[in-house]
Amino acid sequence: MDYAMAQEDAFIKSYGLLRTSARAGCDVSVEWNKVLLNYGLFIANQDRFSQACCILQQMTPPEEPDTSQQTFDDGQRLLRYCEQRKRVA
Repeated sequence: MDYAMAQEDAFIKSYGLLRTSARAGCDVSVEWNKVLLNYGLFIANQDRFSQACCILQQMTPPEEPDTSQQTFDDGQRLLRYCEQRKRVA
C-alpha cells in the first residue's frame, strides 16, 4: 500500500470512528469538522474536487464561536474553491 492510500484509509477510519461516537451520544463536533477539513484538503490536493465538495459539505457550524469557528470558516473557503475548480474542470 502506498503512502497516499494509507493516508486516505486513515481519514476514512477517523470519519467512521467519529460517526460511531456521535451515534453513541458523544459530542464530536469539533473533531468532526477538523477531520472533514483535513480529509477535504487531502482530496482537493489530488484534484478530486467533486469528492472534496461532498466531504466539506458535511461540516457543521460550531454552536458557540471559538477556535472551532476558524476550522469551519477554513472549510467553507475550501468548499467554495473546490466548487469553482469543479466548474472549470
